[in-house]
Amino acid sequence: MTIKKKVLINESTDIQIGKGKSRHLSKSDSIASNNVPKANTDVENLALEFGDESANDDVKRLPIPKHATPVVSTDCMTILFPVSCSRLQEYIIIKFMMLMNMALTLYKSFDKGYTKSQLLRSSSSYDSNFIFPLTDDSALSGNVGKPALRISANPIGDKAFVRVDLMGFPYSNSIILKVRTILEMLFGKDNYLNIFDKARCTRIDIAADFKHVTPDDLVFNKLRSQKGNIFFNKDGSSESIYLGEKKTSSHVLVYSRNAKAKAFNGKIPEQETLRVEYRHKLRSYNFSDLENLEDKFPTIEAYDVQAMIESEYFSPDFIDAITGKGLLPILQKRSDEERKAIKEKMHVFKVHWFKMGTVMKLWRDSSTHLLALHQVVAPELKGEYKIVKKNFIKLRKSVKKPKSSAKKTTKRRVGVSYDL
Repeated sequence: MTIKKKVLINESTDIQIGKGKSRHLSKSDSIASNNVPKANTDVENLALEFGDESANDDVKRLPIPKHATPVVSTDCMTILFPVSCSRLQEYIIIKFMMLMNMALTLYKSFDKGYTKSQLLRSSSSYDSNFIFPLTDDSALSGNVGKPALRISANPIGDKAFVRVDLMGFPYSNSIILKVRTILEMLFGKDNYLNIFDKARCTRIDIAADFKHVTPDDLVFNKLRSQKGNIFFNKDGSSESIYLGEKKTSSHVLVYSRNAKAKAFNGKIPEQETLRVEYRHKLRSYNFSDLENLEDKFPTIEAYDVQAMIESEYFSPDFIDAITGKGLLPILQKRSDEERKAIKEKMHVFKVHWFKMGTVMKLWRDSSTHLLALHQVVAPELKGEYKIVKKNFIKLRKSVKKPKSSAKKTTKRRVGVSYDL
């Protein structure tokens, strides 16, 4: 991590501590020695010295607030739909082929040069899958603000018959209603709510955005001790930080939205924005219970690392260690007494952004329309829903029906109901 140090500290350097007093600091020091003024050993005096509103009011940069209200949203979601009725499975495959043909026609009209193999991506889990665009600007990778729906059917092995990935958040009400219209066509309108009652969410990414902050401004409690990683930009700054094992379990991803937008040619936020994203990997969570999802954000602890540097209380080796490995693995090597002393000294630099229930309440407030996918359309949305359906039907009629190998006797009219 690239750290801008106020004073270059080495074996032959005297540094200023507290009220102008100087002393010699060796590279071997884990933190500054105990022979420091009272103001730097008492947590309350530290808070007075470095300010209550920010970790260090004297730092010549925009202060990082100790308390901040983020913008919270959904970033990605995976829903599984188990269907055991063979007749309904046949019906779904027919509608799946129709939707696939519509998607190919839409992407062709966008004239973006997408190939058929890109749209009909192969999968080791499902025999058939495709990406359905939700806007004229939909991207295959699900970039921020470019909504797309990946639909997979006919599983290989013992899996849910249909898998749906919602990508490219945020979603407006009209986008959510379009998702509903597509799935109503896939399952049949009369079957839709019954199938959604049994839907399971296996992944949901909840993102909290903080303005005027970068990944280099903070150090986190968990990192390599939890199989985390840091990825760097060419200039040495942190691009993204993983807290936890990203392949097999729930984990946290911290990154600059500005850097990601530049890398993927997306819309760059006006202010530097840090995203802290909790990626929940759920075994079998009913979609209808998502509003009761446990708040995992309080397990994240973050500290203003630049304020720690500017305080000149912590040695460069200690700063380098915690920014490279995280706080927990460094503390694990210390005695109980040392761990307690270090945590007390660091408390004044902690940011209190992830208090229990705060982020999840903001998420529920922002996701009301999304969580209502399994419910009857609200009265205030019925007018917009009618318009979305009318446009979708017009699109469906303009696309030629695909050839299907399924027997004619298996075809069902839209809206037919089956026992699940």
